[in-house]
Amino acid sequence: MNKMLEKLNKTSFKIGAVLALILLFYLIFLSFTQTAMMDYNMAEYTYFINDNIFLNILFFIILSAFIYYIARLLSHFNLTIIYFVFMLMITVYMIYLIGNINLHPSWDALFVNNAAVDLKQGIYDAFLPGNYLSTYPFLTPTVLYFYFLNIIIGETNYIVFQLVNLLFLLVMYHFLIKTALLLNNKTTAIICLMFCIMFIPMQMYVMFLYSNIPSAMFTSISIYYFCKYFYSKNYNSLIPGFITLTLAVLFKGTSYVILIAFIIIFFFYQYTYLNKKHIITVLICTSLLISVPKILNYSIEQFNDDINLSTNLYTRVALVMGSSWGGRSAGWYTGYGQTLIDKFGNDESAKQEEAKRQLKENFNNLINSHQLLYFYNIKSKSIWINPDFQGFWTINANKEQNRGQGDVKKQSFLFIDYDPANDQYSLLTNSFIYGIIHNLIFFIINNLQNIIYIFSFIYIILRWKSLNYADLFIPTILLGGFLFLTLWEGKAQYSVLYYIQLFPIAATGLFETFEKSRKKIKRILSKKA
Repeated sequence: MNKMLEKLNKTSFKIGAVLALILLFYLIFLSFTQTAMMDYNMAEYTYFINDNIFLNILFFIILSAFIYYIARLLSHFNLTIIYFVFMLMITVYMIYLIGNINLHPSWDALFVNNAAVDLKQGIYDAFLPGNYLSTYPFLTPTVLYFYFLNIIIGETNYIVFQLVNLLFLLVMYHFLIKTALLLNNKTTAIICLMFCIMFIPMQMYVMFLYSNIPSAMFTSISIYYFCKYFYSKNYNSLIPGFITLTLAVLFKGTSYVILIAFIIIFFFYQYTYLNKKHIITVLICTSLLISVPKILNYSIEQFNDDINLSTNLYTRVALVMGSSWGGRSAGWYTGYGQTLIDKFGNDESAKQEEAKRQLKENFNNLINSHQLLYFYNIKSKSIWINPDFQGFWTINANKEQNRGQGDVKKQSFLFIDYDPANDQYSLLTNSFIYGIIHNLIFFIINNLQNIIYIFSFIYIILRWKSLNYADLFIPTILLGGFLFLTLWEGKAQYSVLYYIQLFPIAATGLFETFEKSRKKIKRILSKKA
């Protein structure tokens, strides 16, 4: 009986690995053949351009080899010093951009920040029926985060808000690197560090005053501790893993995917290493994780009898938008939630029924028009092969709303003042966002995307015979993220959370591929000699 269970366990494990390989192969094909582009304004219109696959392969080889040999060279130095030097460089240029671009909150971030300012003054209008947070109650923790920042820093000190994000970014890098070190070795960790530095769009999210960066940081920390748990069977890694995942979930509900992936891997893990203490701890921590957002919403409801944050309407709204054609792309935001409010006001049951009806109609239309596969292919491409994952959109879209606000001198560089009459950036900032520097960055991150997907694929292939629970954890997260965004309202801004978690396994795949090739070439040459 035990042998049958063990065989079933291994078979299920391999099926999961095969599914991850199929998904990665699909993403590799998309990434090497096309690029998703976006108009940098609030319209978010997404379109596709065909890539030259031969040039992509050529630059994939060149860039991969460059990263490998630079990492090998740097591996002779202390990893802490390397991290400190690179992070200092990132900090310097990010402080320049934060001060120079001088962003303010806009759209969702503006609603959240305004709700936090009102909350500080004892005003709860945003939470009342028919208003923004009554429709999207999952944003309550982010409002509370801004509320505490407003108390500590001040209501309009957006520069300091962004510096806090910068600190979170550096911590996120630290734990991605630690995960790569856990999976392999020092050189792999340096490759992962190089991925982090090259993926400049993640750094642009520092200036986006929303929940993306805090969630990414806490997610990266939790994944590190869960990987450590699966490697070492160390009980002490479970608690920090769940604490940081709870914080990640509070900032972004998309982090629930990590919880589901952990539970799946943990289930298989317990077939081999049955431990009642671990099982009880995971059950308790999972229950607490699910309960904390509800507790926070309940605490807000106590301020006003009219506040009700227990609605799940946003779930149906997101599913409707995720199955709708729109001006942005297939399955992107369409403003459907506001449409329901305009039509039905505070009548929750009517909105629920209308959303249910619309969801059914969407799928019927896709099936009857034979566009189901086409729709989801377009949606997948728009989400997963935009190389900047909306990182630069967050700057430009915000800037379109806010140019000329704040201190004009903070939008200047090298004696060139920002000119509000002609809407003129400083030369360096203008090139970074629109010009030659931006084009160079886009070229690099487009090729980096090819590297991340293909070496994540190779990572699973190379580890196939000795595949363990930690090895499959991150690919399972990718699978879950892909399936979730296929159904949910989709955006490249949402998938970036899962994309960056591939860096440690892609770094391992790259290192092991080149090491095997180098050793093989060395053996051939030694035989000839």
